[in-house]
Amino acid sequence: MKWLAAAVAVLALACSSKAQVTYTDPSPFLCKAASLQPVYPFSNFMCWGIQVEDGNGNTGAFYFMGNGRVEVWLPGTIPGGLTLGTLTLTSFTPTEQFEACNGTVTGSTPGTFTFDWSVVDVNGTTHTGTVTSTWIDKQVAGGNGCKWHHPKLLTFSTTVN
Repeated sequence: MKWLAAAVAVLALACSSKAQVTYTDPSPFLCKAASLQPVYPFSNFMCWGIQVEDGNGNTGAFYFMGNGRVEVWLPGTIPGGLTLGTLTLTSFTPTEQFEACNGTVTGSTPGTFTFDWSVVDVNGTTHTGTVTSTWIDKQVAGGNGCKWHHPKLLTFSTTVN
């Protein structure tokens, strides 16, 4: 009988805890223009509309601005549409890899960043998560030639707690 009580207790704990859901971007993503200088520091990053999926058919979008704001649209996990929240940068390394306008890549080490985020849904429930990414600096042509630098995300993953 003791084993039955223990099994019921374990099952109750498992059912009451929220499962983590991980969303990833399936391909490299070119963020908005950062500056006329190589992309650094993280406060220059603006990545809007990163399309993400959880592997179970749930899709969404993730937006972040290096100034501490996120916008999250993960209807499979967070109810209520696009939700505004905050981010806290936990790690950032600059990239040693550069992609020129003609597609030529130099350097071998991409940069990395990790941040924690928090949003409150329409029901007042707080959702938290962590983003991890690798990135390079990509220069693109604009009105005055090949001058603008964008962060290009090579990988992007967010876990929702």
